[in-house]
Formats: sequence, structure tokens, C-alpha cells
Amino acid sequence: MTRATIASLLAAGLALSACTSDSDGTGPSPTATAPVSSATASAAALDDRPLDEQLLAAVTAGDAELAALALDAGADPDAPSEDGSGNTALTLAITRDDVELAELLVGAGAAHEDPATGYTALALVARYGGPEMAALLVEAGASVDGWAPWTGLPLAESAYEGNLPVMMVLLEAGADPHAEVEGDERFSYTPLFSAAYGGSREAADLLLRWGADPAWTDEAGDTAGSVASGAGHRELGEYLDSLVTPGE
Repeated sequence: MTRATIASLLAAGLALSACTSDSDGTGPSPTATAPVSSATASAAALDDRPLDEQLLAAVTAGDAELAALALDAGADPDAPSEDGSGNTALTLAITRDDVELAELLVGAGAAHEDPATGYTALALVARYGGPEMAALLVEAGASVDGWAPWTGLPLAESAYEGNLPVMMVLLEAGADPHAEVEGDERFSYTPLFSAAYGGSREAADLLLRWGADPAWTDEAGDTAGSVASGAGHRELGEYLDSLVTPGE
């Protein structure tokens, strides 16, 4: 597997992880959100704007009180952002790592996964959130391994980012360290490949302690060690290759 292939699969997985089944198919862009205000309204109150718009604005500003008012008044927790990014209130809350708002939205029925499309917000948490956010979604019933064809994506994304706290939540909840993620190009990779490509020795070691196989090869015959070396992480590549018995 080439570096370009791994990069494209990771990018595609991230786009899918942030795309709800109610979106228009363009997929959200977590980096395209409006600037976050550090101040919230002193006395939350709704105005004449559409409720969905007010909910999204409240989440962007980190105003849980106003968000609760909008939801109570009938705002759709899954309404897409009007800026064309494809974000919803929940994806915005996740990119802020705002657990209070995410808990409010999940309690209101916000979609956090869709087995029919493979969407899972847990993969977005892997890149932007912390362990409390991951635990919230797991407790809400999210599959720790995600859904085909992206089975294993939450752990793979957190391994790529070196997000060990989220990795621990996923692994302790039963995530499969051997999961083979398949992307649109039908190339498979594992969470260990993601750690190798991202250059995180700590993430790789954590996966190895949970039984990840450094000798596993993809369709092109690459190992996690060769992937790390090809991505410029030579020391990590040599370390992973040293764990593979010749002829194994």
C-alpha cells in the first residue's frame, strides 16, 4: 500500500465519520465551522430566526442553555448547517470537544451512527475529542468498531492521531485491535497501520499490548513497519519490523 493510498483512505474515513445519513452527501468539514465565541448569553432567549439555525448558532457559541431552549421548542438535532459544510449540531459539539452539549444533543435524539452508510461519530471523536466524549457515545450505544466497510475506523483514526485516551476507551469497551478497515479503493489497513503512518510509537505500543499483529500484511504485501518507514518514520518502522520473525 502506498503512502498516497493510506492518506486517501484516512481522509475518506474522516469525511464519512462526519457525515450523517440526513446530509446531502457532500460531507461536513469540521475545520470550516464558524469562530467559537468565548462568551455566552447572560440570559438565554430565543429570537425570530428558525429554531434549527438558533440551535446551530448556540452550539457554535458553546451556549448549552440556549441550545436546550431551541431543542425544547422543537429544533431538529440533526439539522444540517446552512453553510454547506454538512455539519450538524452534534458534529460541531464534537469538534469543540464539548461534552455537555453533546450529551444534550444525544439525549434529544441526535444521530451518532448509521449502519446503513457506515457513518459513526466515534471516528470524528478520535480526531477531535477526548475520552469523556468517546465514553458518552459508547454509553449511548455507539459501536466501538463502527460499521462496514469502515469497520475499525474509530480505533484506526485515534491511532493515527496518537489519541491514546480515546484509544483506551475504545479498547476497554471491546474495540478489535485486529480490525481490517476497507476504504473506497478496497485496500485494507489496520489500526496498527494507522499508528505507523501517523508516526505514533505510543499508539503502536498500546495496540501491540492489546495483541495487534506487526506481521500482518496488506494486499500489496506491506507491513506496519514498511508503512511507517515509507511515511518517513524510520525509527518506528525499524522497531515494528524488529518484532516480526523472519518467514512469519
